[in-house]
Amino acid sequence: MEKLKEKEKKDRHDDVFLSARLCRKKLTIPKLQAKLLHFSTRNTERALSA
Repeated sequence: MEKLKEKEKKDRHDDVFLSARLCRKKLTIPKLQAKLLHFSTRNTERALSA
């Protein structure tokens, strides 16, 4: 259980980090939203399959 919590924390951190990096690259908003949607969808799928 603890391991899963740590993993979730790390995943969330990775998403935030990637989002920040994408923002710094000054991507267009639709592109950024698509990326964020992809990440959140991937994490949701992972959570559901866990």
